[in-house]
Amino acid sequence: MTEMEEELFHVIEARDAHEGITGIVAGKIKDVTGRPTIIVTPSGDGFLKGTGRSIPGLNLFEMLSKVSELFERFGGHAGACGFLMREEHLGSLRDAMNTQVKTMMELDPSVLVPKLRIDAVITGEQLTMELVKKLQMLAPFGQKNPKPVIAINDVCISNINYMGDNRQHVRFKAQTEEETTFDCILFQKAQEMGDFLFEESFVSLAGSGEINSWNGTERLQFQVNDIQ
Repeated sequence: MTEMEEELFHVIEARDAHEGITGIVAGKIKDVTGRPTIIVTPSGDGFLKGTGRSIPGLNLFEMLSKVSELFERFGGHAGACGFLMREEHLGSLRDAMNTQVKTMMELDPSVLVPKLRIDAVITGEQLTMELVKKLQMLAPFGQKNPKPVIAINDVCISNINYMGDNRQHVRFKAQTEEETTFDCILFQKAQEMGDFLFEESFVSLAGSGEINSWNGTERLQFQVNDIQ
């Protein structure tokens, strides 16, 4: 296990990174590791500029507020932050953030368990072009307007087809008890979800409906975020 995997809260010093992309990078590391992440870069004269992204359930602004004496200035909200601090405080910040998460885990061991917000539970029969197009009217989606996540329970999967050099993606079909069948695709997490991906297994799916257009033909599919 690497040092990064052992950390409960990543505080990463990236001296050669351009500060314009550190927020994006912090978000990607947070998504991959499931840990809140701060990236700091030099700001001249012994100062560091920091940008952070957090996971649901960990309020990044509140956590920084508890050690406000470490910063020249800071701001943000539950999911993101920015700050300016002296270089000598970096170690104290890293220790403080990891200690806070450890304390939270003692009170709630599931605090770092990935959580997926479900906006609605529907049947396979309700997954239609009309529904997906209505949901797309809520776009553009982003940090303050996340794409709606829907769940479909008790479907039987079949026609499993792995894709990618490392079989990291997978397509399959899902069929309801009423024998409605729809196409599904899962990106990046095919190996992680391998325990569920076998012919005629009954599962619950969470994700979003998508419409693929090709040569003037529209095709409905369900983009899967999680399987249980």
